[in-house]
Formats: sequence, structure tokens, C-alpha cells
Amino acid sequence: MFFFCSTAIAQKSVIDAALKSKDHSELLKFIKSAGLLEMLRGAGPFTIFAPTNDAFNKIASSKKEYLLNPENKKVLTPVILSYIIAGNVEFSSILKAIKDGNGKTVFKTMNGTFLTATLKGDQVLLSDSDTLFASVSVTDLKAGNGVLHPIDIVLSGF
Repeated sequence: MFFFCSTAIAQKSVIDAALKSKDHSELLKFIKSAGLLEMLRGAGPFTIFAPTNDAFNKIASSKKEYLLNPENKKVLTPVILSYIIAGNVEFSSILKAIKDGNGKTVFKTMNGTFLTATLKGDQVLLSDSDTLFASVSVTDLKAGNGVLHPIDIVLSGF
């Protein structure tokens, strides 16, 4: 089932949109630790497939601590960039691209990896591999420089 939730573009940046979301405080910790706050407050546009706090809670604490350690910034930064696409890709555009792509579309992330979007019934699934699939749980959390699409699991890299 599609859940459409389109917020007004009151937030200046995708970071502001994440700050106003009760579900993205964990993601913000990782973005800050990766040194990407200012970039994501910039002109953009950016599309972030944003794991929710519940998704981050499923990851081992030791792994999160390792990635949040300032000494591991060079490891964390490309992981975070694997959830970000240059451009403003709203949910309707994802659906159109899937339809035009005969059931799937592929997005190149800002670290050069790829995310594949498909439909299962009426649910958009996102994957960076053939084994992990995240559902886009809410759509179009809009900001002046892009959009956030919350997802229900943390994909590979974490």
C-alpha cells in the first residue's frame, strides 16, 4: 500500500526536514559524524533514502559505535553517500521510472554505487544488492534543496 505524505517545502534543506522528523535522529548522528551536514544544507538538490530510527535500532551497537568513531570518518562517509542521489527524485518520479524501466529503475548514488527500485504489489522496494530490500515507508518529505524518502531497513554498508 502506498503511503503518501507530502510536506510543505517549509524546510530549507533536507537536513531541516530530517530535524523536523521524529524518525531520523539516528541518521542525523551518522550524517554529522560523516561531515556531511553542510553539504546537505547546500544548494543540492539531493534525494536521501533515509533509514528510520527503528531501522538503525536493528544494527549491532558495536557496529554503530565503530562507524561513529571520529577515526573512522573515511569509512562512514562513503556509506552515508550510498543513500544519497544527486537530484530531486520525488516518489511519483520513482514510480514512473519503474514503469518506464519494465519493473525496475536504477539510481546512481553520490558514492558511485547503485540503488535499484522495484515494485512488489503496490509497495516500492529499494535494494543495493539482491538480498536486502527496504520499503519506502513515507514519501516526499520535501525541502527547498531536495527530498527525503524514509526507508524501513538499513541497507548494506552498515
